[in-house]
Amino acid sequence: MITTIIFDMDGVLVDTMKLHYTAWKKLLEEKGFKGFNKKIYLSFAGMKTVEILQMFKKKHNLKINPEQDAKRKEELVNFSKMALFSGVKPTLKELRKSGFKIGIATSASHHIMKRNLSLFGISAYFDSFTTANDVVHSKPNPQIYLLSAKKLNSSPKECVVIEDAVNGVIAAKKAGMKCMGITNTFPKQTLKEAGADYVVENVTELLTLLEKINKI
Repeated sequence: MITTIIFDMDGVLVDTMKLHYTAWKKLLEEKGFKGFNKKIYLSFAGMKTVEILQMFKKKHNLKINPEQDAKRKEELVNFSKMALFSGVKPTLKELRKSGFKIGIATSASHHIMKRNLSLFGISAYFDSFTTANDVVHSKPNPQIYLLSAKKLNSSPKECVVIEDAVNGVIAAKKAGMKCMGITNTFPKQTLKEAGADYVVENVTELLTLLEKINKI
Protein backbone atom coordinates (compact mmCIF):
# COMPACT_ATOMS: atom_id res chain seq x y z
CA MET A 1 0.00 0.00 0.00
CA ILE A 2 1.44 3.36 -1.04
CA THR A 3 0.95 5.96 1.68
CA THR A 4 3.80 8.35 0.98
CA ILE A 5 4.84 10.49 -1.98
CA ILE A 6 8.35 11.98 -2.12
CA PHE A 7 9.04 14.65 -4.71
CA ASP A 8 12.30 15.86 -6.15
CA MET A 9 12.12 19.63 -6.70
CA ASP A 10 14.11 20.88 -9.72
CA GLY A 11 12.72 19.45 -12.92
CA VAL A 12 9.69 17.96 -11.14
CA LEU A 13 7.93 20.76 -9.27
CA VAL A 14 9.76 23.81 -10.59
CA ASP A 15 11.07 24.35 -14.11
CA THR A 16 14.68 25.32 -13.45
CA MET A 17 16.85 22.89 -15.39
CA LYS A 18 17.61 25.28 -18.28
CA LEU A 19 18.41 28.00 -15.77
CA HIS A 20 20.85 25.73 -13.94
CA TYR A 21 22.42 24.66 -17.23
CA THR A 22 23.13 28.30 -18.16
CA ALA A 23 24.58 28.99 -14.70
CA TRP A 24 26.86 25.94 -14.83
CA LYS A 25 28.08 26.85 -18.31
CA LYS A 26 28.97 30.38 -17.24
CA LEU A 27 30.67 29.30 -14.02
CA LEU A 28 32.79 26.60 -15.65
CA GLU A 29 33.80 28.96 -18.45
CA GLU A 30 34.96 31.38 -15.75
CA LYS A 31 37.10 28.54 -14.40
CA GLY A 32 38.59 27.83 -17.82
CA PHE A 33 36.57 24.75 -18.73
CA LYS A 34 35.65 24.65 -22.40
CA GLY A 35 33.13 22.47 -24.19
CA PHE A 36 30.40 22.30 -21.56
CA ASN A 37 27.27 20.83 -23.14
CA LYS A 38 23.90 19.25 -22.35
CA LYS A 39 25.32 15.72 -22.22
CA ILE A 40 27.82 16.72 -19.52
CA TYR A 41 25.11 18.58 -17.63
CA LEU A 42 22.69 15.67 -17.65
CA SER A 43 25.41 13.31 -16.41
CA PHE A 44 25.43 15.07 -13.04
CA ALA A 45 21.80 16.27 -12.87
CA GLY A 46 20.45 15.58 -9.40
CA MET A 47 23.79 15.71 -7.59
CA LYS A 48 24.78 18.23 -4.91
CA THR A 49 26.51 21.35 -6.26
CA VAL A 50 29.55 20.94 -4.00
CA GLU A 51 30.07 17.34 -5.12
CA ILE A 52 29.83 18.36 -8.78
CA LEU A 53 32.45 21.04 -8.24
CA GLN A 54 34.73 18.60 -6.44
CA MET A 55 34.39 16.25 -9.40
CA PHE A 56 35.33 18.95 -11.94
CA LYS A 57 38.24 20.09 -9.79
CA LYS A 58 39.70 16.60 -9.61
CA LYS A 59 38.94 15.46 -13.16
CA HIS A 60 39.92 18.63 -15.00
CA ASN A 61 42.46 20.15 -12.59
CA LEU A 62 40.50 23.40 -12.30
CA LYS A 63 41.09 26.09 -9.69
CA ILE A 64 37.87 25.55 -7.81
CA ASN A 65 36.88 26.21 -4.21
CA PRO A 66 33.81 23.93 -3.93
CA GLU A 67 32.09 25.74 -1.06
CA GLN A 68 32.77 29.23 -2.36
CA ASP A 69 32.02 28.44 -5.99
CA ALA A 70 28.77 26.70 -5.05
CA LYS A 71 27.56 30.10 -3.82
CA ARG A 72 28.78 31.71 -7.04
CA LYS A 73 26.87 29.15 -9.09
CA GLU A 74 23.61 29.92 -7.26
CA GLU A 75 24.21 33.64 -7.87
CA LEU A 76 24.35 32.92 -11.60
CA VAL A 77 20.95 31.21 -11.69
CA ASN A 78 18.30 33.61 -13.00
CA PHE A 79 15.56 32.58 -10.59
CA SER A 80 13.30 35.39 -11.86
CA LYS A 81 12.57 33.16 -14.88
CA MET A 82 11.66 30.15 -12.76
CA ALA A 83 8.18 28.69 -13.19
CA LEU A 84 6.02 26.04 -11.54
CA PHE A 85 5.22 23.10 -13.81
CA SER A 86 1.59 22.85 -14.91
CA GLY A 87 -0.56 20.65 -12.73
CA VAL A 88 1.68 20.79 -9.66
CA LYS A 89 -0.62 22.74 -7.34
CA PRO A 90 -3.83 20.81 -8.07
CA THR A 91 -1.94 17.52 -7.76
CA LEU A 92 -0.49 18.45 -4.37
CA LYS A 93 -3.91 19.66 -3.24
CA GLU A 94 -5.54 16.37 -4.26
CA LEU A 95 -2.80 14.28 -2.62
CA ARG A 96 -3.29 16.20 0.61
CA LYS A 97 -7.06 15.78 0.36
CA SER A 98 -6.63 12.03 -0.17
CA GLY A 99 -4.52 11.68 2.99
CA PHE A 100 -1.12 10.88 1.50
CA LYS A 101 2.01 11.88 3.39
CA ILE A 102 4.07 14.20 1.17
CA GLY A 103 7.78 14.88 1.36
CA ILE A 104 10.37 16.70 -0.70
CA ALA A 105 13.92 15.44 -1.21
CA THR A 106 16.09 17.82 -3.20
CA SER A 107 19.78 18.21 -3.95
CA ALA A 108 19.29 21.97 -3.62
CA SER A 109 20.32 23.72 -0.41
CA HIS A 110 17.74 24.35 2.30
CA HIS A 111 17.53 28.11 1.70
CA ILE A 112 17.05 27.65 -2.05
CA MET A 113 14.32 25.06 -1.48
CA LYS A 114 12.56 27.23 1.08
CA ARG A 115 12.64 30.25 -1.21
CA ASN A 116 11.33 28.33 -4.23
CA LEU A 117 8.46 26.66 -2.38
CA SER A 118 7.48 29.91 -0.66
CA LEU A 119 7.56 31.81 -3.95
CA PHE A 120 4.91 29.53 -5.43
CA GLY A 121 2.94 29.09 -2.21
CA ILE A 122 3.26 25.31 -1.99
CA SER A 123 5.24 24.82 1.25
CA ALA A 124 2.14 23.95 3.27
CA TYR A 125 1.46 20.85 1.17
CA PHE A 126 4.59 19.09 2.44
CA ASP A 127 4.99 17.16 5.68
CA SER A 128 8.78 16.99 5.55
CA PHE A 129 11.73 18.61 3.80
CA THR A 130 15.08 16.94 3.09
CA THR A 131 17.82 18.87 1.30
CA ALA A 132 21.50 18.76 0.40
CA ASN A 133 22.23 20.16 3.86
CA ASP A 134 20.85 17.02 5.51
CA VAL A 135 22.96 14.38 3.78
CA VAL A 136 26.60 13.48 3.21
CA HIS A 137 26.11 11.70 -0.11
CA SER A 138 24.02 12.98 -3.01
CA LYS A 139 22.01 11.08 -5.58
CA PRO A 140 22.48 8.41 -6.98
CA ASN A 141 23.24 7.42 -3.37
CA PRO A 142 19.88 6.56 -1.72
CA GLN A 143 20.63 8.44 1.52
CA ILE A 144 18.37 11.42 0.82
CA TYR A 145 15.33 9.25 0.06
CA LEU A 146 15.88 6.95 3.01
CA LEU A 147 16.14 9.96 5.31
CA SER A 148 13.01 11.50 3.81
CA ALA A 149 11.06 8.28 4.42
CA LYS A 150 12.35 8.15 8.00
CA LYS A 151 11.17 11.72 8.64
CA LEU A 152 7.75 10.75 7.32
CA ASN A 153 7.69 7.59 9.47
CA SER A 154 7.21 5.47 6.34
CA SER A 155 8.92 2.31 5.15
CA PRO A 156 10.52 2.35 1.67
CA LYS A 157 7.87 -0.03 0.32
CA GLU A 158 5.18 2.51 1.23
CA CYS A 159 6.84 5.26 -0.83
CA VAL A 160 6.68 6.44 -4.42
CA VAL A 161 9.39 8.86 -5.54
CA ILE A 162 8.72 11.39 -8.32
CA GLU A 163 11.91 12.05 -10.30
CA ASP A 164 13.02 13.63 -13.57
CA ALA A 165 16.71 12.64 -13.57
CA VAL A 166 18.62 9.39 -14.00
CA ASN A 167 20.64 9.88 -10.81
CA GLY A 168 17.43 10.43 -8.86
CA VAL A 169 15.73 7.36 -10.29
CA ILE A 170 18.74 5.22 -9.39
CA ALA A 171 18.72 6.66 -5.85
CA ALA A 172 15.02 5.88 -5.41
CA LYS A 173 15.42 2.29 -6.58
CA LYS A 174 18.48 1.77 -4.37
CA ALA A 175 16.32 2.97 -1.48
CA GLY A 176 13.84 0.18 -2.23
CA MET A 177 11.08 2.52 -3.36
CA LYS A 178 8.85 2.66 -6.40
CA CYS A 179 9.74 5.47 -8.77
CA MET A 180 7.67 7.47 -11.20
CA GLY A 181 9.82 9.17 -13.80
CA ILE A 182 8.55 12.36 -15.40
CA THR A 183 9.82 13.34 -18.85
CA ASN A 184 10.65 16.99 -18.10
CA THR A 185 14.41 16.41 -18.46
CA PHE A 186 15.10 12.91 -19.81
CA PRO A 187 13.12 10.91 -22.41
CA LYS A 188 10.91 7.99 -21.41
CA GLN A 189 13.31 5.26 -22.55
CA THR A 190 16.23 6.72 -20.58
CA LEU A 191 14.18 6.87 -17.38
CA LYS A 192 12.93 3.31 -17.90
CA GLU A 193 16.49 2.08 -18.45
CA ALA A 194 17.54 3.81 -15.22
CA GLY A 195 14.93 1.73 -13.39
CA ALA A 196 11.78 3.87 -13.22
CA ASP A 197 8.73 1.70 -12.55
CA TYR A 198 6.44 4.14 -14.35
CA VAL A 199 7.04 7.08 -16.68
CA VAL A 200 4.61 9.94 -17.30
CA GLU A 201 4.62 13.27 -19.12
CA ASN A 202 2.80 15.33 -16.50
CA VAL A 203 2.61 15.16 -12.72
CA THR A 204 -1.20 15.10 -12.88
CA GLU A 205 -0.95 11.48 -14.06
CA LEU A 206 0.29 10.54 -10.59
CA LEU A 207 -3.22 10.47 -9.11
CA THR A 208 -4.54 7.86 -11.53
CA LEU A 209 -1.35 5.86 -11.17
CA LEU A 210 -1.67 5.74 -7.38
CA GLU A 211 -5.23 4.44 -7.67
CA LYS A 212 -4.02 1.59 -9.88
CA ILE A 213 -1.05 0.73 -7.63
CA ASN A 214 -3.14 0.63 -4.46
CA LYS A 215 -5.76 -1.61 -6.10
CA ILE A 216 -3.18 -4.29 -6.92
